[in-house]
Amino acid sequence: MKCLVYILSGLLTGIAAVIMLSRQNSGQPKLADGFELSVITAVVLGGVSIFGGQGRLMGVFLGVLIMGVLSNGLIILDVTEYYQQIIRGLVLLGAVAFDNLSTNTGK
Repeated sequence: MKCLVYILSGLLTGIAAVIMLSRQNSGQPKLADGFELSVITAVVLGGVSIFGGQGRLMGVFLGVLIMGVLSNGLIILDVTEYYQQIIRGLVLLGAVAFDNLSTNTGK
């Protein structure tokens, strides 16, 4: 199963790299710097616990949609990149706090 996960991860990373390459018309090694915060926030918003456990693909898909709408809205509102990062970080903190509270109330 681990081998299959690594193979699938490499395949999807390659596909994402080709898509980014085609959008930018050049290959730049630092093109996706800063996407980590958005990805982690989308996954946590989708219901995957940051402390381990299981998640659902549909939840992650909804988290990605929420982050996409948030990102697009901040760009439309002409918010600077510095404040966009702060807002994404606050959303991540809120999602982790909610996950932590919901996990601890069940115990």
